[in-house]
Amino acid sequence: MRSIAMESGEMEDAAPLIQEPAAKSTKALLATTGGIVLMAIMGISLWQAGGGMTPEKVAINDAQELVEKNDVLLSMGLGTACREDPSDQKIMPEHANVIHGNMGDCEKKCNDMPKCRAMEYRTSEKRCELWFTPARHHVTVFEDKTVTGRPDFHCFVKSGRCETMKAHKKVLEDAMDSLLTHIKSNCMQGPSHNVFDKCSSTYAQGLLDANSRVCKAMQTACEGESVQC
Repeated sequence: MRSIAMESGEMEDAAPLIQEPAAKSTKALLATTGGIVLMAIMGISLWQAGGGMTPEKVAINDAQELVEKNDVLLSMGLGTACREDPSDQKIMPEHANVIHGNMGDCEKKCNDMPKCRAMEYRTSEKRCELWFTPARHHVTVFEDKTVTGRPDFHCFVKSGRCETMKAHKKVLEDAMDSLLTHIKSNCMQGPSHNVFDKCSSTYAQGLLDANSRVCKAMQTACEGESVQC
């Protein structure tokens, strides 16, 4: 497991858990070409119960406020594993602690520690890695099936550094392109109700939501640059 970390300034008052973006924010992402095509293929059920709710989804009252604090964990979505950089193939970084528990407690622990720069969580094992080193990349094990068992990994990265946010946004955009290709060839009969199927509407929505989260973080981290979400 791996998690994503960033070299931004530390946050004094750690915030707890993260919420999916508000519907208004998610819909704004649909202005992008990928979002429009994905909505057209998956249909309105993408935004309804289609693929079910992932058991590890956590909530907080004001996700937008968290992003504005500039150094809190952002989820890269279901089926993502963290890497220190694109060439990283290690099982776990040298500077990391492993704990076990639920995802919310793990997330809060990392947010409460300024030296924790990222975390990775696997739901089936309740296994959490707290990273004390920057992680500037992630991979989509959901689509690539590069792990055994369920691809129930979640990569979280703290949100303060512009170039790192850009790198993760590129990975998410590539994952969206790959998913669109798969949907066109294999999912035209409709979305799957199996959360871990590549035709899952839950996974498709989660990918759009992750793009939205990272784009909004870029608007804060990349001060002075024009970032449209």
